Amino acid sequence: MDTGGKATVKTFDGLNWNSVGPRCFSSAPASYLTLSVDQNGNPFVAYSDTYNRVASVLAFNGAAWVPVGTNISPARFDAPSLAFDITGTPYVAYNNTETFVRQYGCLYAGVNETSQPAHGLNIYPNPSEGEFEVETTPAFPDTEHAELLVYTVTGKLIMQLKTTGPKTRLSLSDQPDGLYFVCLKTQHGLASFSKVIKSR
Repeated sequence: MDTGGKATVKTFDGLNWNSVGPRCFSSAPASYLTLSVDQNGNPFVAYSDTYNRVASVLAFNGAAWVPVGTNISPARFDAPSLAFDITGTPYVAYNNTETFVRQYGCLYAGVNETSQPAHGLNIYPNPSEGEFEVETTPAFPDTEHAELLVYTVTGKLIMQLKTTGPKTRLSLSDQPDGLYFVCLKTQHGLASFSKVIKSR
């Protein structure tokens, strides 16, 4: 970090440390700054905005630091960590009251949930052979403008449907057995999520 706590990245040329792109490039003071380099040698940074605790991931395009995607975290978060898989896909991990791992281009690559039910969302029976009842609780009344998103453990979106009121039937009968993530989303963004297991 540099003047005012904003992010700066430097590289060593064998003699001196030189700035990679402009100094102090983050839009706000950066906390928990982490740096990673993809398989092509391109540097990426992830950090938490000190003021708002908003997640940011930026990549250096040869001239400037540019944002990678949007809406990384659904809430205030701390301690981001950035890494790449063997295909060059970036992942960012962070925590708030739970721990999340996100893959670029999808929602969750994995979730380490607490033992408490998802806020505003109950799914039963779980496990199931493929038919689930998704029930929104009184803590989440805005069911008329909500939708359900279903993801595989690799983060692939396989289903997107509108809620039909306090209860919505979810069918994974045509999907392979395994673990899936169900996200309840409103027009304002992600509201709640849970995991379900399909098992014959």
